[in-house]
Amino acid sequence: MKTMSVRIFALALALVLLFSVAGCAKKEADIDPKAVVQSLLTQVQYATELSAVGENAVLYFPDLPQGTTIELYTGSGYFADEVALLTLPKASDGSAAMEVVKKHLAELRNQFMNYVPEEVGKIDNAITRQVGPYLFLCITNDTKNANQVLEHMSEASNSKPATSESQPAPDVFSSPTQTSPDSAGNAPTLKSKSGTYHDYGTGAIRVDGTAFEQYTYVDAAAEVYAGLVNKVAQGLKGETKVYDLAIPTAIGVVLPDDIAEILPSNSNQAEAIETLFAKMSDDVITVNCFPNMMAHRNEYLYFHTDYHWNGRGAYYAYEALCKAMGVEPISLDERTEKKFDGFLGVLYWQNSGEDPILKENPDTVYAYYPKSENATMKYTDQDGNTYDWEIISDVSDWAASTKYSAFAGADNPYAVFTNPDVTDGSVCVVVKESYGNALLPYLVDHYSTIYEIDYRYWDGDLISFTKEKNADDLIFANNLTMIGSNFLIGKLANIIK
Repeated sequence: MKTMSVRIFALALALVLLFSVAGCAKKEADIDPKAVVQSLLTQVQYATELSAVGENAVLYFPDLPQGTTIELYTGSGYFADEVALLTLPKASDGSAAMEVVKKHLAELRNQFMNYVPEEVGKIDNAITRQVGPYLFLCITNDTKNANQVLEHMSEASNSKPATSESQPAPDVFSSPTQTSPDSAGNAPTLKSKSGTYHDYGTGAIRVDGTAFEQYTYVDAAAEVYAGLVNKVAQGLKGETKVYDLAIPTAIGVVLPDDIAEILPSNSNQAEAIETLFAKMSDDVITVNCFPNMMAHRNEYLYFHTDYHWNGRGAYYAYEALCKAMGVEPISLDERTEKKFDGFLGVLYWQNSGEDPILKENPDTVYAYYPKSENATMKYTDQDGNTYDWEIISDVSDWAASTKYSAFAGADNPYAVFTNPDVTDGSVCVVVKESYGNALLPYLVDHYSTIYEIDYRYWDGDLISFTKEKNADDLIFANNLTMIGSNFLIGKLANIIK
C-alpha cells in the first residue's frame, strides 16, 4: 500500500512538472519579439530615423553567447538612438548577454562624450529588458513610451522580466598588452616633472598639466578592422591604390617615459600598429607614421587638454604618408602658420570639475595652410545642405571648446576639396574620423580633387563611390582608439558593402 502511494505521488508530481513546462513554453510563445521591436520603432519618438543595420550588427555586440541573433536599428551618427533585439539560445544566457550590452553602452558613451556630448544623457538612461530568451535595448529621449511598450510586453507574457537601467561598464576593452612607448631609433627621452600621474577614473589620466586618453589594444577589433580594409582593397584592386594610415594617440607618443613604466594597462602602440598591419593583405599599402612621430615627440604634437593631435603632429604623419606614396612633402617652412590661443578640449571639459589644473594650461592650436592658395572646399552637413568653407578657419573668437574646428570644417559627413593648381586630374578619397581633419590641409596640395568621407555620418557605398569618382588613391586615416572601438568599426562596416 505504501509503495502504491509513493507511485501515485510520483505520477502526480511528474504531471505537475509537465504542465509547468508546458505553461512556461506558452508564456514565452505569448511574446512576439518582432512585434515588440516594431512597436518600439513606431510608438516611440527618436531624434533620427532608424534603419536596420543588417549582418553588421554583430560588430556592435561582440562576444555574445554562441547562437545569439541580433536585430539592430540605428540612425545618423550624430545621434545615439538605437533599438536592438538579442535573441539568445536560452534565457539563462541573459546575464552574459547583458554584460555585452553594458560594454556596448559604455563604448557608446565614450564616443559620444568625445564628439556629441549632448547625447550622453540619453545613453545613461538606456532601457534594457529581458523576457525569456529575448533581450531588448532602447536608447531614446522618449523613455516614457519606450517603457510603456516594454511593460505591456512584459505583462502580456505573464512573466516577470529582468530589467536593467544600464550604466556604463568600467572596462570596454579586453586584456591589455604591456606598456611603455617604443623609444628605438632617435626618439628623444621624455620625463615628467612630478614623477606621478592623476587618474580621473574616466579613462583619462593627467601628468603634470597634460591629460591623456588611455589606450588598450584589442586584437579582435583589429582583426575586423583589417578585414574591412582588405575588402575595400580587393574591391578596388587594379583601379585605386588603398593606403591605411594608423594614427597613434598622445599616450603612445608623448607620455613621459617614467610614467609609461609605472602606468598599468597601457598598450604599446608601436606593437599595436605592427600587429594590425600584419593582418592586412598585400593589396593594402600600410603607412606607419609612429617612428617619425616618435622622432619629434619633444615637440607640440598633441594637445594638453584634448585627445586630438595638433597641426604639427598631423604634419609628421603626412610626411610618412608622402614617403609611402613616393611624393615630396611640402615643408612647414613653405606654409603659412596660424596660431589660435585659448583652446580647452574634451579632456578638460570631462574632468575639470574634479581637477581644475588643466584650465591653467590651455592649448594653442597650430594650423598650417595649404601652399596652394587657390585650393577651396565645400562640405555637406547632416541635413544635406552644402556650404563653401575655409580649409583653415579663423577660430580666434570662437568658444574655447571649438577651436579644433579650425581644420577642414570639422566633422561633417562629406566634403570636397578642389585645387586648380594641380592640373593632372588626380583624385583621392579620404575615410576618416576627427583626427583626419588636421591632415586634410596638407593633402590638398597633392590632388586636383579630394573627397573626404566621415564614416560615422556618411551613408553610402564606399567601393562604388570610389569607382564612380575614378579615384587614384583611397586613404584610411584612422586613429588607434577607433580601431579598438566595436561601435566605430560597426559604423565603418556600414559603408563597405
